[in-house]
Amino acid sequence: MAQSDEEYVILLARKYKNTDFHAWKSMLKTALEAYHFEKQQRNAKDAAAYLEKLFNDFNSESALWTELNGMIDALQEREEENSGKVEPHEGNIEEGQASFLREIFQSLPEEIQEQIITVSASKTQEPMQHCQMKLVLIQKFPNAIGRHACALIDELTTSEKKQYAGTVLNIYRKITVCDVLPLVAKSPHFALPKSESMKLLRHAIEFYVVYMSSPQPLILGAGKDCSIGEPLKELVNIFEAMGKVCKKDLRKISGRNKEDLWVLLKTQREKQSGKGGSIELAYCLLMLLIICLLEYNQVIESSPDGRLVLVEAFPKGTGSEKKKGKKLDMSSPFISVRHSDKAQVSALKQSFTIALQCYQTLMNEPHLEREYHRIWRDIHGDSWPFFQSFISDYYLHIGDFQGATSHLASLKSKKHFHIDLQLASCYCALGDVLEAYKTLMALLKVLIGIPSQPYSHDPDLEHGLSSHVRHVRFVPCNRPVILHYTCTMLIYTLKERALQTGIEDDLLVGHLMVLLQYDWPEHEEYFTKALRKVQGQRQFSYPLFLKYIYEPDILADFDHLVNDPDSRVQIDFNIASNVRQVFSYF
Repeated sequence: MAQSDEEYVILLARKYKNTDFHAWKSMLKTALEAYHFEKQQRNAKDAAAYLEKLFNDFNSESALWTELNGMIDALQEREEENSGKVEPHEGNIEEGQASFLREIFQSLPEEIQEQIITVSASKTQEPMQHCQMKLVLIQKFPNAIGRHACALIDELTTSEKKQYAGTVLNIYRKITVCDVLPLVAKSPHFALPKSESMKLLRHAIEFYVVYMSSPQPLILGAGKDCSIGEPLKELVNIFEAMGKVCKKDLRKISGRNKEDLWVLLKTQREKQSGKGGSIELAYCLLMLLIICLLEYNQVIESSPDGRLVLVEAFPKGTGSEKKKGKKLDMSSPFISVRHSDKAQVSALKQSFTIALQCYQTLMNEPHLEREYHRIWRDIHGDSWPFFQSFISDYYLHIGDFQGATSHLASLKSKKHFHIDLQLASCYCALGDVLEAYKTLMALLKVLIGIPSQPYSHDPDLEHGLSSHVRHVRFVPCNRPVILHYTCTMLIYTLKERALQTGIEDDLLVGHLMVLLQYDWPEHEEYFTKALRKVQGQRQFSYPLFLKYIYEPDILADFDHLVNDPDSRVQIDFNIASNVRQVFSYF
């Protein structure tokens, strides 16, 4: 077959390489010109043919690598564009030119394409650029995964430790878990040991959870516009794929709702009791726990009235009305949510309940607990704020108020209002009313400078359930709710003593009447009992009455009591020498 002029020039260049440098250089330039001519004519196949010969014969020349690096940049931009995850490469090429460069590259034989990317990566000293080139290599050539994936993962891990130690959301971790793991997990060429695979799975769990739980996640090194479209879906896909690689039964997460999945795992736990399989079950329970906690966190943080916080609700009625012989069931309280969106209420109750069940299962069985702590330590789960909130809610839900107060006290340095509100609720449940008051009073002082929101009555803060059923309630943490909760707590604790038969304490009764006005007539029944007690005592003295009692119904009842000749009740509202009588108001 006759040689073309360009092929003849390249042959001469190879001949003169070691004998006549200037002639060789001249031939190289001529060969490059032949390539550029075909490129300008938009002849991709012919340009690729010359480029292949240039790579084989002049692969150390900088002029050639300037051209090849432009093609690799175009390839990287296409991969980034396809994934929608990474910012475009610096030196962004005009799309028309980039598209044609990719066409030329695709026209090269695959072994030449792989060689070009491999050699280009070896020439790069900058770690990120080197990793991105290796990523392009395994994205384009699945059969190269076995040769390059292990080294790429090691380099990404090492670079992350050097540049972003202690920061989970960084570009190296993102490339590892979002780009590399999905490729290698599905590849028959992936040869990492099982222990290393599970370690990478834990890294992926940590990355996605931190990303999803951050209000405004920012991946360091990836630019402000870098985002992950469906992080939970990606995490579940990786979880299942890595389970398949390790021949572990981790493939039952997707396509099931949380309730069905919990029933499935519960059944699996019962079947495997004492028979091993703890690693697989621990991972599955942990994944379901995380999925539920993420939804739980999303609902409590996105409430339009303020962050939701779990508190102990107050049973209606006085102590004397409680049924005897029935103990309070601490283990399964009734859960309610103060939220206008019924779908959100349902989501929160379901997610919280299943999360509780998963956590209790993991913590109550020694073989699962060991695996849980090992995994949890590796993914730094204790550092997640939403998990710490869940632990507080967990203690409160099971009625371990001592555990709840200890845990909440360890979080007080964070100075969040919801911590103080929940702490006061636990103190009250423990009967430590003084500490509950101190906590709420300190909180109210802080809230004085915060603009108030419109008050909305919450009838479910006190429940009319049977006296042996507990009630816990998620309420928004804002100024009106905190004030309402404080007044309700004061009423709930004061009425026990103020209305108790055989105890005459006018000051307590008077304070109770002042508080009853806040949500009047919600607690009118307690005022009726207080008034009967005053009538039974035949006397009542409360110097603060005229200063703090303003409710017309209460004033009217006392006016009737004072002016009724048959009442025979001595009323004293004297304040020092300034004597004022209640009936003067009417």
